[in-house]
Amino acid sequence: MRHKNLIGLIVAVGLSGVAGGADDAVPYPDGYRSWFHVKTQIATEKHPRFVSIGGIHHIYANSAGLKGYQSGTFADGSVLVLDVLALDMTEEGSQKEGARRWVGVMQKDSAKYKETGGWGFEHFAGDSKTNRQVAENGPIERCFACHERMQDSDLVFSKLRP
Repeated sequence: MRHKNLIGLIVAVGLSGVAGGADDAVPYPDGYRSWFHVKTQIATEKHPRFVSIGGIHHIYANSAGLKGYQSGTFADGSVLVLDVLALDMTEEGSQKEGARRWVGVMQKDSAKYKETGGWGFEHFAGDSKTNRQVAENGPIERCFACHERMQDSDLVFSKLRP
């Protein structure tokens, strides 16, 4: 039993570099709402992944990220934020922003995040700056597996609004 626990600990420590160990942790992007607003989009009930991503999506980029959107290549230091809010219906029949569901962050660092295309990924639950959702499942399973198909746009789904 002790041997199995030791092996489990060794495997967990070894995978922490892949799944985002403490040194690889993507920080919460304080002040992101004052960054460049890339666009807003809405994922409705018709979206196949509505349960996990449904709601209003506001996308922000820091200055390096904005240059990446403009050039098509994101340099190290680029940070992109997906601010996902619930979609609430008012009594008058209009829709408005509800509670924050999560904040998704992509941070470009080609050396630190080699295994995930140069990007670090994190999701912070609700309004929390510390409740990390990617750490429990790992960036490869949770984020990179989906973003990987976006090779032609440096793993980024969104485009600047014309």
